Amino acid sequence: NLGAQVAPSVTTKVTYLISTPEAVQEKATKVEKAIKCDIPILSEDFITDSDQEKKILDASKYLIGGSDYAQANLKREFSDPANDKPLDVKKTEDYEIKDKKVKLVMKGRAAVDPMAGEKCVQKGHVLDDGKNLYDVVLNNTDVSSGMNSYYGLQLIE
Repeated sequence: NLGAQVAPSVTTKVTYLISTPEAVQEKATKVEKAIKCDIPILSEDFITDSDQEKKILDASKYLIGGSDYAQANLKREFSDPANDKPLDVKKTEDYEIKDKKVKLVMKGRAAVDPMAGEKCVQKGHVLDDGKNLYDVVLNNTDVSSGMNSYYGLQLIE
């Protein structure tokens, strides 16, 4: 009724995983996948209460699990922007960024982003045809939630 769709499996396109506290405690397969994908895990009450109220309620009040990053992000999403503080949790994937210096290697007019992976950094370079450098950073700002997203794009040759 409120526009939600049920996904057959947990992927990064899933917004929330609805589960039971028992499944979270037992670390069921879908729970593990949600934690790995930084998807907040909510109790089933979120669905029933939202349906009764005929609107999507504050999901942070139904939070029963998820990675530290997912939980902090969800709480921030539903917090008052005037009281917002930067997240203490840093998102990391297969690489460690915390307390680590990253060496940028300039090749021509640009450096390959270290998040592209060691192989790309060592063997590749950002495409530069003399006129155009194929390197851009995009920013998406959601003023209502106070969230910023950054997307780096490079064409690596």
